[in-house]
Formats: sequence, C-alpha cells, structure tokens
Amino acid sequence: MNNVFDITGEAEHFINQKDLMESRNIPLYRKSKDRKINNHGYRLINLCKNNNILIVNGRNRNDIPGEYTFRDTSVIDYYLSSLSAFKMITHFQIQSLDSLYSDGHTIISCAIKLHNFKNIVDLENLEDRVQMFSYFLDPLLVSY
Repeated sequence: MNNVFDITGEAEHFINQKDLMESRNIPLYRKSKDRKINNHGYRLINLCKNNNILIVNGRNRNDIPGEYTFRDTSVIDYYLSSLSAFKMITHFQIQSLDSLYSDGHTIISCAIKLHNFKNIVDLENLEDRVQMFSYFLDPLLVSY
C-alpha cells in the first residue's frame, strides 16, 4: 500500500485533498527516480501537507519519470504549487545537466499561464499564510 512515507514507489501526498485532485485530473501519485528520502524530505512533505501545496516534480506529464535534479543521483530541487495554480502549469521540464556550467544542479524550466490573479490568492489571509509558510520553511533552509 502506498502512503506519504512510501519511498520504494510512488508517494501519495495530500490525502485530505484527494477528491479535489481527482476532479482536476491532478495525479495523486508522483514518480521519482530518487528512491531515498531523508529528514529534509519528510520535513518538505509535512510543509506541503500543512499548507496545501504539492510537489510538481514527477507529477506533471513532462516529468513523469521524476528526473534527478542534482548530479543525476538525487532530487533536491523542487517546484511547488498550490492545487489551484497546478492547472495553470503549461510546461514543466528538468533540463539536462551541463557539467561545464553547473555546480551539479539541473535547471527546472516551468511556464504558467495566468488568467485572473485574484482567483488564485485569498487576499484576506495572504499575510497569515505567508508567515505560516515562512515559519515552516525557515528551518529547512537553515539546516543547510
């Protein structure tokens, strides 16, 4: 059975958002060539779940194999999206690593099509959500 912490296969995120994801044709499972997960990965998953954000890597049709983002050995660079913004992603791709110009990180290429920005963001709660997101994100950044 797949669950949030299943590192041997696809990981199901946002169990509480399952119906909404299915209604918007957003894959419940993301694919990844990286089969390992560490404490930073668990913290990222919790950050996403607590803020109704999902990881686009391995979930978008252009990155179904879930390509590596660092030295062809791991996924450490992510593109995150809200459920409402996910449907606006028109292009997502992990570019090939160029060892001449890169420190090991690949380039994540993404394009989104905006229709009406007011529909994306709840302006009344925006400041609170930014503070909460920063509260959970800061420890992830400090640990590096």
